[in-house]
Amino acid sequence: MKVRFGGSVRNLLGAKELVVTSTSLNDIFREISDKISKEVQLELDYEEESAYLVVHDNGKVLKSWVVALYNGDSILASGQTNFSQDGELSILIPVGGG
Repeated sequence: MKVRFGGSVRNLLGAKELVVTSTSLNDIFREISDKISKEVQLELDYEEESAYLVVHDNGKVLKSWVVALYNGDSILASGQTNFSQDGELSILIPVGGG
């Protein structure tokens, strides 16, 4: 499965895209952590309808609100945490302006 990182998530993780073999959300982020040598987790808060990327790096914990999409659909809306190998997971930090 392809995992793409958009916007400032790329800078935070040091990767634009990774290919993983795992299919469950927890295992995907364990595999990402191993590949980039930083502990990375995706926290889903269904009650608040929010997703957070949590990165442990050099003793610091960074928690950012993100949009998590599987094949273009919100994983919060679908409740999906298991994915197929031929899909694509995208993690991005939304940007706003005015």
